[in-house]
Formats: sequence, C-alpha cells, structure tokens
Amino acid sequence: QTSAMKLAGRAKAEQSCVVDTLLVKIRKLEAEINANHVALEQLRREKVDLENALEHEQEQLFNTLGKRMDQLEAEKRFVSMLSLISYICARICAIFMLSYVINSSFLL
Repeated sequence: QTSAMKLAGRAKAEQSCVVDTLLVKIRKLEAEINANHVALEQLRREKVDLENALEHEQEQLFNTLGKRMDQLEAEKRFVSMLSLISYICARICAIFMLSYVINSSFLL
C-alpha cells in the first residue's frame, strides 16, 4: 500500500472512531433528555397534587374559621344577654329596695 492509502485508511479509522464517540455521547444525551422529561412530568404531577392539597387545606381552614366565628358570635350574644339580665336584675332590686324604703317610711 502506498503511504497515501495508509494515511487515508488512518483518517477513515480516526473519523469512524470520532463518529462512534459522538454517537455514544448523543445517545447518552438523548437518554438524559428523556429522563429529564420523565422527571419534569413527575414534578408537574406533584405540583398539581400539592396545589390540590393546598386548596383542600385552605377550604378546611376557611370552614373552621367560619364555624369559630359563628361560635364567637353566639358567645358574644350570650354575654350580652347576661349583661342585660344583670342590668335588669339590678334595676328590679333597686326598685324593690326603694319600694321597701318608701313603705317603711309610711309605717313610721
């Protein structure tokens, strides 16, 4: 063989080696891209699940808060009623005491 043919053969072998190396790298990158797509889809599903869980928790908190506010409003009305009853009782006692004093003074 001539040196030109040997050189061409070596160049072809080197080119083939470079192509094979690049193909291996391309396949690895394609596999990595596919794995990243799978991971991305998993993250998207997890995001949706977390958003749904958050929405559910917010609804529960809102409902709990609403019930608590209703309970506090009922307690406030109860305390107001007790205050009014206490005021009325005090007025009635004052009237009875005044009536007693007036009646007692007439007896003297």
